[in-house]
Parts: sequence; structure tokens; C-alpha cells
Amino acid sequence: MGIFGKVKSFFKKEKKVIPREDILSAKPIRNPLIKWEIQESGDVQMVIPLKKTTKLKILSYLFRVPGRKTVVLDRLGTEVWLVCDGETTVNEIIEKLCKKHKMSRKESEVSLFSYLQQLVKRGYIGLEMKGVEVENPTLVKKT
Repeated sequence: MGIFGKVKSFFKKEKKVIPREDILSAKPIRNPLIKWEIQESGDVQMVIPLKKTTKLKILSYLFRVPGRKTVVLDRLGTEVWLVCDGETTVNEIIEKLCKKHKMSRKESEVSLFSYLQQLVKRGYIGLEMKGVEVENPTLVKKT
């Protein structure tokens, strides 16, 4: 590896990879700062407070910028959101999705891991795991 490779690897952040078994035993928990309700259509509507960054303060001074954003989840997103209660494990969620939607285990696992990764990345949920402390987790182990 040349000098540029060493510099690049120095500045590149390494993501912590969590083993699949740890993810399956993890319990997703909703962010308590997010207010949510079930609409008449049955979908979940979330109200997410925005971080007060310098950029947002400047924009809110120049323009009318709301202090929150609203996200409405679809039917499957609502199902997953409702079971992110800190009691149900990821494995149990996968089993529920398999039974309810007649999906294969692999298909529902891949879909759920991807969806949970997006929710974690956006700060909507956290994953409670025993004995694992990770700041920016990658949910799927790379091979």
C-alpha cells in the first residue's frame, strides 16, 4: 500500500460489523423524542423534531423553516414500527412477517434488516443488544 492508500485508510471511518446472531436477538426500541399516532387509514404518522444546527438557524432566519418534519409509514412500515417496543426481538419480527405475508425466511430477513438499518441510520429507532456497544452499526455481516 502506497502513501496515498495509508492516508486514505487513516481518514476512512471503519464501520463496526455486528454478527447476524446478535442482530437477531436484538430488541428494536422507538426513539422517545419522536411523537407518533395511528391515522384513520391505519398508517403511522411520525412527527420528528429537527436538530437545531447552524445551517437551520440561518435558514430559519431567512425563510420560514419548520422545527419538525412529518413522516407517514406505509402498511408494512407501520407493522414493523408497532412491534419496535423493546420487548420483541428481531427474530420474532421476522417470524411474524413470514407467517402474515407468506414470505420465505430469507426474503423477510433481508427486507427487515434493510428497513431497520434505515430506521437506525435516521435515528428513529435504536437496537438494544446485550454486551454490544456500537456507535454506527452495520446490520449485515459482510462476507
